[in-house]
Amino acid sequence: MPAASNVVSTNSSIVITITSPVDGSATAVRFVDVIGTVQSSGSPIQSVKIYVNSVLVQSLGAVTTFNATIIISAGANIIRVVATDMDGEQGSASVTVTGTFAEADIRVTQTWDANGDLDTWLVDPLGRHRGWTGGGPGLPNNIAQQIPNSMLDIDDIPGVGPENVTVNRGFATNGNYEVWMNNYANRNNPN
Repeated sequence: MPAASNVVSTNSSIVITITSPVDGSATAVRFVDVIGTVQSSGSPIQSVKIYVNSVLVQSLGAVTTFNATIIISAGANIIRVVATDMDGEQGSASVTVTGTFAEADIRVTQTWDANGDLDTWLVDPLGRHRGWTGGGPGLPNNIAQQIPNSMLDIDDIPGVGPENVTVNRGFATNGNYEVWMNNYANRNNPN
């Protein structure tokens, strides 16, 4: 997506600039990088949070720059960045991004607290799976056993996620699903 600037502030002491994604843009992938800056002419920034359609998706802490990969849905997504300073004053900026991809029956998104390569796996009621390879931890390494019309949208190797597994609309099997997290980075010492 091309870079642009969108600045909105709910008070005059905090200014948030979102440089990506562009307000009003559309994307065919299920994630976007939200990039920008926060400036406070009052007290220092205490927290920066990112919401998608009013749901908190990332809590970034006391930062003045941000670059966070977030998962979006098909259709309109209002991405709102909210900054709070040490005095409790808030500022916010928002952009709208439209996901042009198919809607999902199931979407599993995982994040974690410390940098590392963790892998997300989804197992359907028939024992079929979706993760980053044809097989998973304890699963048969057989591509035919993968969940049809599903995908690993994003595989975060060095960071704290997100990882996102999607089963497209009309392809989910009724029943109970399992979500697994494999600590790939520490596969020889999982503790």
